[in-house]
Amino acid sequence: MEEKKEISKLYDDYIEGNIKTSKKYKEISNKFVDRIERFRDKLKKKDKKELDKIIELVFDMNGESERQTFIYGYSLGVRLTTEALYEIREK
Repeated sequence: MEEKKEISKLYDDYIEGNIKTSKKYKEISNKFVDRIERFRDKLKKKDKKELDKIIELVFDMNGESERQTFIYGYSLGVRLTTEALYEIREK
């Protein structure tokens, strides 16, 4: 198993549980849940289980996308800060 990088630990420990959702996000989330529930009610039991697996995959993908976006943004911020400090030092 791959050892977690410090930046991933930072995300897990301090970011993931503290993200505040916007009003727009909540509206979209509510629509998603409503539509999924209405669609799910039309399915057979076997199909409902398959839909649940698909939804879980979507949530996993979104979580991984959020993690990668955080890592990229954090790394970019560090690079920009380093570059700015280097330029100041050069003057």
